[in-house]
Amino acid sequence: MEQGLMLALLLVTANLDTLLLSAVWHSGGRRVTWGESGLLTLTTSLMTGLALLLGQWGSGLWSVTAAKRLSALLLAGMGLWMLLDWLRQLGEHTAETAPKAGRQSLLSTLLLGLALGANNSGLGLAAGLAGISPVAAMIGNAVVTLAALVLGGCVAGKWLSKLLGNWQIPISGALLILMGALAGI
Repeated sequence: MEQGLMLALLLVTANLDTLLLSAVWHSGGRRVTWGESGLLTLTTSLMTGLALLLGQWGSGLWSVTAAKRLSALLLAGMGLWMLLDWLRQLGEHTAETAPKAGRQSLLSTLLLGLALGANNSGLGLAAGLAGISPVAAMIGNAVVTLAALVLGGCVAGKWLSKLLGNWQIPISGALLILMGALAGI
């Protein structure tokens, strides 16, 4: 049960940025093609899975208790850093601009997928230390990434898009702290 909850939190946290990206693209008049969705899904899922494998390998270097504590510290630390960074930026006003409508090149889609995957890597490493299955995480990430890309188009310009735009970082930070607390149990 604990592993299932941690996997669900991992997938939600790892894909809030994908949901927001899709919502911003759609608000700017850009549609994500199935090919782009597939490439983004493949790259983020592979990178997340590789990070989980690395975390599992690393957990073999320590005792189970030490690996769980390290995982808990990494997850909670990333969450705390995200919350502190968000609080620091609260006073700063930055205008977001939506990307221009049109197709994105294969290379820029691949690079975006790698960036989203790299964003998931630290989370995947810590989750791997906590013992989450890389295969389950890769399959789950693929499903949730595709869902986030579709859902982002549905909520573009709606209240959920605006809410996530303002609260994505603190929500992700709080979820990471919760995952850290669960990993430490």
